[in-house]
Amino acid sequence: MILTKQPFALVAAVAIGLMMPGVAFAQQGGTQAQRAENMQAATALHTRIDATQARIENARRTHKIARARATALNRQIAQTRQSMTRLGKQQGFVSAAELASYNRTLGTIESELDQRGVARSYGKDMLPAAPNGRH
Repeated sequence: MILTKQPFALVAAVAIGLMMPGVAFAQQGGTQAQRAENMQAATALHTRIDATQARIENARRTHKIARARATALNRQIAQTRQSMTRLGKQQGFVSAAELASYNRTLGTIESELDQRGVARSYGKDMLPAAPNGRH
């Protein structure tokens, strides 16, 4: 009996396609501690996104960046937020790799704002932090 490659390729493609949702489900079903840790990391990222967006607005208002640059940075933040929300809805979680990618994006934006002298906030008190993390 001679097997042709075409049916084998079809079976392999179907098998791979069926495995993909299972992988996401297996990751989603991690331990309660893992799910809590992931949720905490996602919440921290949402907070960081809000803080970075506020810094961009402050930079634009104080003319430390041009309106066009502020728009471009806000667009990056909006894309990050939308991607994070979409993945959370699709998978029920945002993977550590994706969170790291989003944090790198925010880090790049924050670095630019630091170079332009835009103050950071300590947190909820809204007091400005010392430039470059010095106290």
